[in-house]
Amino acid sequence: MLRRKFISTVVGAGLAALCVRAADSHFLPEKKANGIKIGQIRINAGLSKPLKFLHFTDSHVVEIDGRDSDRLELAEKRKKAFFYAPRFFLRTMEYARANKMKMLCTGDTIDFVSHKSLEFLKQNMGAEDVIFAVGNHEFSRYVGSRREKEHTEEVCALIQSCIGYDISFASRQIGGLNIITVDNTQYQFSSGQVEQLKAEIRKGLPILVMFHIPVYTEKFFNEIVGKTKKRCSYLAGVPDEKLALNPNEGQRNLHRPQKATLEFAEIIKNEPLVKGILCGHVHHNIADVLPNGALMVSGAMGASGNALEVVVG
Repeated sequence: MLRRKFISTVVGAGLAALCVRAADSHFLPEKKANGIKIGQIRINAGLSKPLKFLHFTDSHVVEIDGRDSDRLELAEKRKKAFFYAPRFFLRTMEYARANKMKMLCTGDTIDFVSHKSLEFLKQNMGAEDVIFAVGNHEFSRYVGSRREKEHTEEVCALIQSCIGYDISFASRQIGGLNIITVDNTQYQFSSGQVEQLKAEIRKGLPILVMFHIPVYTEKFFNEIVGKTKKRCSYLAGVPDEKLALNPNEGQRNLHRPQKATLEFAEIIKNEPLVKGILCGHVHHNIADVLPNGALMVSGAMGASGNALEVVVG
């Protein structure tokens, strides 16, 4: 009964209903540990020694105090939607550290921006054992409200100060694997990010890419939209004929891919050195093999106690 009530509440956020669908066939059997559900998936990158990470996403932790008194009422509503989120977040971090795994997080760690949530980000996502790609909620002051434009320079600077490295595009090498984080939270990639990706490819290392919003594949689209063809797919790089199925003109305009977005997506789908892509945003475990053999994986909601052990071998 509690689970039904939780999911019913979160549906209002747009995507959480996907949590109840069956697990994707690419995922190994799920296990339970430390009070969380842990899926398992493998990515072949040709490494001499396998690496194990814990991937989690969409924790939607609500943190607020009197410094943001204008949003205390909003916070109470959002806390009801994500009642267990702080507990699951803490257990996920504890599990990873107890098992000596670096954490790969693909955004929406916080539900909206506040003074206290920024402190939470700095303490947790700015840690040395976490590699973090921002989500759209990291830039949201009012959780999707049009009261204030999101992704402003001011908010970007605040998030940047919490993380400590370039949130637009960054890379880190671990055990011969090049892990790249990219901000695509406006459903677009920039021409600058395309050039940075090409520069990373020239290094010649196998690549794991992390960003919040998955890029379009037919499987992802069909999983999210389903047979009704009436819902937004919440993907980047969606072809025009698929965008046209969404009746919401505002969403169609926001999600229509620019030239650089299509180029970035084309590269990661076809470049042999790209071995895997980790995403979030769609609140459901989905995996699909791209033309170059890379596995693109979205993770189920951390806010409902999900994480993924990712073995890169």
